[in-house]
Amino acid sequence: MREFLLSQKHIVYTEPLEVRAGTTVDVLYNPSNTVLNGSPEVWFRCSFNRWTHPSGPLPPQKMVNAENGSHLQATVRVPLDAYMMDFVFSESEEGGIYDNRDGMDYHIPVSDSMAKEPPMHIVHIAVEMAPIAKVGGLGDVVTSLSRAIQDLGHKVEVIFPKYDCLNLSNVKDLHCRQSFTWGGTEIKIWFGKVEGISVYFLEPQNGMFWVGCVYGKNDESRFGFFCHSALEFLLQSGSSPVSTKLSITALGLYYLYRSSPVAF
Repeated sequence: MREFLLSQKHIVYTEPLEVRAGTTVDVLYNPSNTVLNGSPEVWFRCSFNRWTHPSGPLPPQKMVNAENGSHLQATVRVPLDAYMMDFVFSESEEGGIYDNRDGMDYHIPVSDSMAKEPPMHIVHIAVEMAPIAKVGGLGDVVTSLSRAIQDLGHKVEVIFPKYDCLNLSNVKDLHCRQSFTWGGTEIKIWFGKVEGISVYFLEPQNGMFWVGCVYGKNDESRFGFFCHSALEFLLQSGSSPVSTKLSITALGLYYLYRSSPVAF
């Protein structure tokens, strides 16, 4: 993490570099390398614990010139129960144009916190997964990434099409849990474990995935339907994108491949 923070000093960094709970930290920001280049003012907007701290967002703070001449500076008192510092920058106190890292916001871990960061709930919507339906390297990525994140203590689930060509010998305790209706058809939801990862298999009863292969049969229509039905399943099961990190892995790369004029 230290090396990463140092690599970002041309945009933003803190002094001291390691942010500790219960201390005061300076945030230094260079707007010339961002969308706020040329703004006569820059305002710092901050909170903690992925914007969920009980004290809420701090009042916007107008940044001042730092001693190094290239950056602007704001000073923040870090609460004792903060495990993450979250912030964005804006061109005015009211808001206007924001530098929020293209919607990702800026986040810096806080050490020595009295509170522990709760585990994330991460859902991968994928169309390949080793070893049950592997065509290329994407299948390996979905499985290895899910296991690595799960090993860090987070809750990881995969939503996957129930192809009729699945290698079911590598799925443990497969059983049908429920069904729902969407897109003019019943969709059965099967559940099982693959390499220790919880997987929900969507089986539309219109036969979309009963074609004997992963790719090559009306792919855009089938995977477009799957993507929408997976999101509908999340909504109906109570997994909201507000509390769930949604990652459209292989499916997103598939559409990128289909729409890109550049060969991969």
